Amino acid sequence: MFHDYLEKYPAGGIQHVAFRLPVSDFERITSELREQGYEVLSEVDHPIARMAFFDTYQTLGVATEIMGITPEGWGIVKQMEKAR
Repeated sequence: MFHDYLEKYPAGGIQHVAFRLPVSDFERITSELREQGYEVLSEVDHPIARMAFFDTYQTLGVATEIMGITPEGWGIVKQMEKAR
């Protein structure tokens, strides 16, 4: 999905917008987006996060990523924020 975007827009740009939430809310939110008719472009399940990318190009002009962060993942997020 990222490669396809850069092929189409080699100069780059905003390909997707990500929303972080606790992993406990992931199924509810992604189910609601599916029920609204948004197609899943890609899904990834890591020990620190579950991620789903939805085709919201028609509605928003970009894809939408929902990130369900695990408790371990929040620790890593805090480390990355401190590194800034």
